[in-house]
Amino acid sequence: MADIIFLVLLILHIGFIVSWLGGALLFVSIITPTLAKISASSRIEFIVATLPRYIRFIGITATGSLVAGVLLFVYITRVATSLAPSESGFPFIGIGAAFGLAAVIVALGVVIPTGSKLVKLLKQMPASNESPSSMPKAAQLQKRLRTGASSAVGLLALTLILMIVGESI
Repeated sequence: MADIIFLVLLILHIGFIVSWLGGALLFVSIITPTLAKISASSRIEFIVATLPRYIRFIGITATGSLVAGVLLFVYITRVATSLAPSESGFPFIGIGAAFGLAAVIVALGVVIPTGSKLVKLLKQMPASNESPSSMPKAAQLQKRLRTGASSAVGLLALTLILMIVGESI
């Protein structure tokens, strides 16, 4: 019989991570490049309308993956030890967890605050045809947001690879 607690924690952990990675990949690979090709007024309107939801989504999925991952790790190492990875897999899991924690720190410490500042700045702008990238502060925030989101995607990809390897061996 399957261990229900293990399955629930595993599904939550993987669900949050897949959602987070998918949302971050969508932002980095499709939304950001597309924003450069639309008019300034449309870009500002889009950012103000969608970035707060994206920030909330990233906050929920990053925090959820961290909490579910910690609970899952505690459960398999303290309660259901037969489900724990092998001795040779633990280093990969540990390194993967470190990269995952770094991704959470980037998301909560860079992406979310930077996105919030950008939205606040754009809401205060007078309605004009000026491009947000032509304003130094907005351009700086956009670059920081892109860099932070790209870094989080890279860290999450490494985390995913290491976790899969650690559980497989």
